[in-house]
Amino acid sequence: MYPAPASDPRWKPGASEEIIGQWLAKKPEMRSKVFIATKVAGFSPSSETAGNRKVTLGTGGGIGENGKPTPAPARLDAASIIEACDASLKRLQTNYIDLYQIHWPDRYAPLFGSLCYNPQKERPDSVPIAEQVAAVKQLIDSGKIRYYGLSNETTFGVCQWVQAADKIGCPRPVSIQNQFSLLYRPFEGELAEACAPSNYNIGLLAWTPLAGGMLTNKYFSEDGKLKDKV
Repeated sequence: MYPAPASDPRWKPGASEEIIGQWLAKKPEMRSKVFIATKVAGFSPSSETAGNRKVTLGTGGGIGENGKPTPAPARLDAASIIEACDASLKRLQTNYIDLYQIHWPDRYAPLFGSLCYNPQKERPDSVPIAEQVAAVKQLIDSGKIRYYGLSNETTFGVCQWVQAADKIGCPRPVSIQNQFSLLYRPFEGELAEACAPSNYNIGLLAWTPLAGGMLTNKYFSEDGKLKDKV
């Protein structure tokens, strides 16, 4: 699914942005020829990605014995969205991001393969979408981002984002990055209707379109049997 999975001990948050930033520093003329998309992490009670923001900006945080940033809570309040964007800009060595995406919601939602909504998992302290939209508008108005998108979002969430954006004169999200493949196709229901060009006009950026490799014969041989080793 990821070229550098977080389970690999060599992984560290922000490394991909740093690599791109180093490349851009050597070839600044390429900035106008590439389209850079990155994300701000959604809710997590303990996140190395969130902890890395202050390390990058030099405003706090720390490095653990494993060489990775000390985990911190990840939320989507306005201050966190802006801080995350500033940290990404510094790692990327650029002054703007083409597409800034909300990686997953701050509120509870059935995600990552879960299809059933459980009201008992709702979090009463979830950051209102209106606050998130206001932070995104601030980033657009300041020139730090050009467009924004959603990710791992539901139909309800898409509608809430659009309504909140329209209310304060913020552009609507231009994309949604949700799981989609021939083996997993819930997007084709009411979410596709909401995102259709005739409605909110939000383009789908499918993640794991090859179903984590299941559609490539990586795990199964031609006779349909599971391979012993991958």
